[in-house]
Amino acid sequence: MNIDLPILKKIGHIGKTSKMPCYSWSLSAFDCIYTDPICIKYCYAKKRRYTIPNVKNALSRNKTIYIRKDWVSNFSKFINDFIDAKYFRWFDSGDLENIIILEKICKIADRCKNTKFWLPTRAKELLYSYYETNNQVKLKKLHPNLIIRLSASDVDIDPDYKFAKEIGVLTSSIRKKYTCVAKLNNNKCGSCRMCWNTKVKEVSYYLH
Repeated sequence: MNIDLPILKKIGHIGKTSKMPCYSWSLSAFDCIYTDPICIKYCYAKKRRYTIPNVKNALSRNKTIYIRKDWVSNFSKFINDFIDAKYFRWFDSGDLENIIILEKICKIADRCKNTKFWLPTRAKELLYSYYETNNQVKLKKLHPNLIIRLSASDVDIDPDYKFAKEIGVLTSSIRKKYTCVAKLNNNKCGSCRMCWNTKVKEVSYYLH
């Protein structure tokens, strides 16, 4: 990655999978606190390249880096000045583990208005806590460029639509009849940006 190395040391490991059209920042799925059926049975982030020691260790180190006081300012600088990103993904591995990381992600979104951030998560309690702390203002109104999608708990199971509507987030699921086009496009997003599209209430993925 041809990006200034000092800034990477301050923000942690940045990924860019072959499937997606953008960079991402993640935590190790091996440290993930969630135990939904889909996590236990099908977690793709505990397979293939995610098991390579240097990748696994780099993602684990991210857990110690985001707690730095200057993480938000450095990450915002990385997004705005080094890659000028139109799109960014949080967590192609792992998930929100506490309110601290959620609050910092929201601050980064506020500082990077020209970037659309996609955050898939199953952290209902953390999302609700943040919603309550912010006077029950819907999250899509608080941070319009942070597209949060509440994940379903298992294959062909509906996500919690009622909860998602209440707090103002979108949803995602894994279904036999999926809407994600990547499988039809050599397992790549191509020109599709459904995951970042606020008009798409639910994106359904294929099992991989």
